[in-house]
Amino acid sequence: MKINKGVFFVLLGAGCFGFTPVFAKLGFGHGYSLGQINLVQMVISFLLLWSIAFLKGDGIKGLTKKNIIPIMITGCFIGLTSIFYYGAMQYLPASLAIILMFQFVWIGILFEWVFNKIKPAPITIFSIVLILVGVFFASNILNGDMQGLPIKGFVWAYYLLLLMLPLSFSAEKSPLMSIH
Repeated sequence: MKINKGVFFVLLGAGCFGFTPVFAKLGFGHGYSLGQINLVQMVISFLLLWSIAFLKGDGIKGLTKKNIIPIMITGCFIGLTSIFYYGAMQYLPASLAIILMFQFVWIGILFEWVFNKIKPAPITIFSIVLILVGVFFASNILNGDMQGLPIKGFVWAYYLLLLMLPLSFSAEKSPLMSIH
């Protein structure tokens, strides 16, 4: 039963994450700014998450003075991720922005190998190869669709990638989270 619940929440999260580019592109098309779109997303997320927390009765259970700073830092990175992701979508197609965003997966594994000395398992390396092959085909490089895209979009996506890297480390081993 727990596996089905976990699968449900993963699918729900993926579905919600998949809808955000649609709303962002629609918002940009109707003249809303990057800040306005992000503000609306943050307010809706704030209300939904705190409503769920209080309905479950959890509230702020488990929040201590020791873990509040790492939680706030993580929240800042997640918030900045939305800003840079939507910033990239202002200039790039949403499909390319998401491809660029998810490069943090294999780069995070590479960083973990270099900085934490955790060598990836063969299945992880195979997964990275699959990711890169998928990125190659999904980006449509062979047809030359990359030409003429504004460099601003790639700069936003690059900042997004830099922000995602600290989140790809585990909280216990992340250089960012070891701040006391």
